Amino acid sequence: MERICEARRAVGLPGLAIQWSAIGDVGLVAETKGNDAVVCGTLPQHIPSCLATIDTFLQQPHTIVSTLVLAEKHKNGEATSEISIVDAVADILGVKYGKTVQLNATLSDLGMDSLMSAEIKVTLERNYHLTLSVQEIRALTFGRLTELSNSCIPSPSNEDAASDDVIQSPVD
Repeated sequence: MERICEARRAVGLPGLAIQWSAIGDVGLVAETKGNDAVVCGTLPQHIPSCLATIDTFLQQPHTIVSTLVLAEKHKNGEATSEISIVDAVADILGVKYGKTVQLNATLSDLGMDSLMSAEIKVTLERNYHLTLSVQEIRALTFGRLTELSNSCIPSPSNEDAASDDVIQSPVD
């Protein structure tokens, strides 16, 4: 789609490719996890926001653009250092730990993709000083994460909480 839009723009025709994150109110994420589900660090973008975003994008000179709503990194005033490893990984995977998750199910079995794996790797290294290979992360279970959580002291974060504003950016 992006290449088609670029080719159209190159010959003077209109073309705009929008890369959407999860859209709220419709689709699989909204049906299974609700409108407040955190998926890969983002929240679903509601339809009225999508319509306003389209208006903004149509007025820009860029061919390829993307939009997403960042989830807040800190909930209810919690500092990152107070979030357990288990909760951090559950948030990245978009699962509710303790309700439907089996302790011996691997993160791969729970639907972890390569982007989630990379986010988990960075989170474990930055916030908990744990260095694991991609294979070790794929084989992790919530039981093992609980053991690691009891033996690790999280490091304080220098980052401010991310806003829940819509992020709009050109991709080209």
